[in-house]
Amino acid sequence: MSLSRAAIVDQLKEIVGADRVITDETVLK
Repeated sequence: MSLSRAAIVDQLKEIVGADRVITDETVLK
């Protein structure tokens, strides 16, 4: 099963917190 990027980002928010995820999303874009 392949997760959508949105689902992966949502999981990352739970794991590492929103602050880091915001940075990761900027890099992915």
